[in-house]
Amino acid sequence: MDRYDRMLRAQATAKKAAEIQTPVAPSASQAEMEAGSEGVPSEPAPAATPTPAPQSSTQQPQAAANKQSQAAPPTSTQAMAVPNLCSADETPVFACSTGKKRASLCMNGSNQLAYRLAPLDGAPEMVYPGNTAVTNTAFKQGTHTGANGQPLPFVSFDKGNYRYAVYGTSATMQGILVEQNGKRIANLNCQADRLSELDTAKLQRMGLSQDLRPLMLP
Repeated sequence: MDRYDRMLRAQATAKKAAEIQTPVAPSASQAEMEAGSEGVPSEPAPAATPTPAPQSSTQQPQAAANKQSQAAPPTSTQAMAVPNLCSADETPVFACSTGKKRASLCMNGSNQLAYRLAPLDGAPEMVYPGNTAVTNTAFKQGTHTGANGQPLPFVSFDKGNYRYAVYGTSATMQGILVEQNGKRIANLNCQADRLSELDTAKLQRMGLSQDLRPLMLP
């Protein structure tokens, strides 16, 4: 009996030693629990990168236009109109401010002219002619040669002993000349806000007669 007992004890001791040397691997659930208890974060799955939706053929030109409009600087082509005394259905042929007065030579759709003179902030104090039916005989056109040899187109009209003339272009000096019995009594120079379209071709198409008298400019 003693010999048999010793053999059983030896087998039990050997089995116990083998279990100690080869530990059993933990299961997947046990590994997850141990990792959570130790505070080790699990590695997140990589996020999917969104792919941009393709632009339609109508969206692409619009996007390009928006990009160009943002990059292009504002232009300065939106110039303000020169203040004048013409009505809504008239076109200013000549207009300028002399500092205290404003003068305008206006043309309507029937190529009829009208001259108006007014204070800067007031109603016209002079309108010529009073009868628009005689405009083609009331006004004359001519060209004056300045002291520097530069031609100055002008439009004139006579009222009693007075002669009025608006002269010059946007590229030359402009002004309003008033004469009495052939002598200059006023020459009003135009300021910065001015315009002139007193080109000879346009005036000739209106059928105005020629004024061959020179302007009595200083």
